[in-house]
Amino acid sequence: MKRVLVFALLTLFASMAGIAQDTGHAHPADQTQQQKEEADKPAGGCCAENAGEETAKTQMDHSQHQMQDGEDAHQHVHKEMTEEEKKEIGVDEKLDRFIPMDLTFRMEDGSEAKLRDIIKVPTIIVPVYFSCPNVCHMHQSAVANVLPRVKMEPGTEYQVLSISFDETDNPEKAMQEKNNYMAAMDHQYPETAWNFLTSDIETVETIMDAIGYRYKREGRDFIHPVVLVTVTPEGKISRYIYGNTFLPFDLTLALTEASAGRSGLSVKRIVSYCFSYDPEGKQYVFNITKVAGTVILIFAVFIFLMLTFGGRKKKRKS
Repeated sequence: MKRVLVFALLTLFASMAGIAQDTGHAHPADQTQQQKEEADKPAGGCCAENAGEETAKTQMDHSQHQMQDGEDAHQHVHKEMTEEEKKEIGVDEKLDRFIPMDLTFRMEDGSEAKLRDIIKVPTIIVPVYFSCPNVCHMHQSAVANVLPRVKMEPGTEYQVLSISFDETDNPEKAMQEKNNYMAAMDHQYPETAWNFLTSDIETVETIMDAIGYRYKREGRDFIHPVVLVTVTPEGKISRYIYGNTFLPFDLTLALTEASAGRSGLSVKRIVSYCFSYDPEGKQYVFNITKVAGTVILIFAVFIFLMLTFGGRKKKRKS
């Protein structure tokens, strides 16, 4: 019996070696925890692959934000929210509702366009304000870090819109923001696939209300939540992605749903482990190899424990 178990164990480990080789080229969305932690460090650079170079670049970009219009960087430090402010500020999810596509925004080049003329593909909306160098900068840096690893074609299969909820922002500031993040991605990302929009107070309040985004002005700054919103080409809200710890998988899944006109709730990390993106079929498929590898690993550990503790018990009896 013991020989049979040993043979089974060796067979399982041989199978695992084959699976490990097969999964060695896993989709970038299936990151390790260490990779995820690196993605959570936007102040250290938007592109983790060139950490030293990108750190210096991001610090330069950050200093540009801080010195805009001669403002003191200390004016932008976000304090902790009070309990009352937490009730006023947040996100009311409005899945399956439509944003008003007749709203007019200013592009970063100064031209004006209605949302219906801008949103033609699944779109990621990033609510920010351009004079904020910390929270908004970190949020957009996280976006810039992930976008090059999204396995969809930017511009044709999806796009990104950073929309300022500060009515005092203008196309000049928007262009500065765009240049910063394009540089952070080494200008390898299509400029037409990420636009930075501004508008008057009535328009920005209307779009923020449409996506359920609640914020509060405090002097020259704002207290606001950190979230991405994906919409379909028709303007239907399909998903909310919170915080700065999202992965390429999160954006790809949200955009895939938006392209199919579906909405979805938050997905746990286990989903990113069990599913992989098929760029040809443009959908997520069940990754049987990874799941099978996990099952085999658990079974191998179980057999190892049986052999170890079973052998000890027999020696004690003898």
